[in-house]
Amino acid sequence: MIDIGHPAEMRALKPLLGKNHRVDVILQFMDLSHNHISDQSDRLMGGQVNIDTTGESTRTASMDLRDPENRLKLDDNAPADGSLFFTKMFRIIFVVSPPDNSVHYAVPIFTGPISKVTRNGPIVSVECQGKESLSFASIWAGRTLKKGIKKTEAILKVMGWTGETKFKFIDKDARIGGTGISAARTKKFTFWKLAKMLANSMNLQLFYDGRGVLRLRRIPGHSVYTFRDDGVMLTPPQVNYEMNEEFCNAVEIIGGKPKGSKKKVKYKLVAPRSHPLSPWNIGRNGTPRYVPKIIEDDSIKSHKIARARAKRELQNSLVESVDVSFDSLPVPMLEELDYCRYNSNDSHGTFRLKQMSIPLTVDGTSSIGYLKKVKPRYKGTRRRRRHHH
Repeated sequence: MIDIGHPAEMRALKPLLGKNHRVDVILQFMDLSHNHISDQSDRLMGGQVNIDTTGESTRTASMDLRDPENRLKLDDNAPADGSLFFTKMFRIIFVVSPPDNSVHYAVPIFTGPISKVTRNGPIVSVECQGKESLSFASIWAGRTLKKGIKKTEAILKVMGWTGETKFKFIDKDARIGGTGISAARTKKFTFWKLAKMLANSMNLQLFYDGRGVLRLRRIPGHSVYTFRDDGVMLTPPQVNYEMNEEFCNAVEIIGGKPKGSKKKVKYKLVAPRSHPLSPWNIGRNGTPRYVPKIIEDDSIKSHKIARARAKRELQNSLVESVDVSFDSLPVPMLEELDYCRYNSNDSHGTFRLKQMSIPLTVDGTSSIGYLKKVKPRYKGTRRRRRHHH
């Protein structure tokens, strides 16, 4: 969940989303170095931001802008200086306020470069990709990451080669082994793929947030938001369970030998009987069906650490096996792979946020767990001319 300031602000924002509130959208025009060029909020007629963890860019945006006088100079019919749209990007800020407009909660939901522009009379349609798209280019000259450097430092170095300067990383001591990593010049190997490969090897999440900051974090293991049918949830949740390649319903941890012990630390954990994919529920003829995951890690030398690791691994597997979809009022501060809960009259459970659409219209609804095209109602969009840094 993206940080919007003091924790008290987030505590106040969450319940407000399920009540009567005001929505405003701020649209900032920027260069690729995050330098503010102009505010274009008054031109915004509609659009949406999509989160999709299955795509190369996990965040994308599409907008319709009113530009009858061609002042934006984004399309091909504007040959003047500045019309080269691929050197520019947009930031979108979703602002929530109570009906009396006494306080404003500004949530940056997208920052990224323009990828496509089309015009239909006075309306300019703009599509944008997340900032990771700036590192999709193939590696031009061979690069080397030496053995022994921290993988977090290696990611900083790789993305620094693309010109990125905005980072927020956790620190982890995992280091590059073997003979190092050589990134040869090839069309199939991009800076982004190399950075993601390093992050995945540490079981960490690498992504660009709504501010356009490159984030490296642990995959969330605690719920950050609960969707309720007496709150923001608008339709009953549709729940599906899938046994994918990473699925397991039992975990065994085999650690190292604690000091003074001749035996390795071992710990086993099995999904509870109540879970739809537990060994008892997917078994047959009274015989439970275990789908185990065995992890050997000599650095684990206590039962407490082994238990925590087993719990985390099993929880992640069971959450990944659940697909939940429904419509809701927008919850703009959620981020890709956030751990969420749903609670309705018919069912309750947990899921990871893998897909979501956020409308840029005051009366639009979000889709959770799937993507839908928002149909803009241009007269209902509220906009503010306000500059947020």
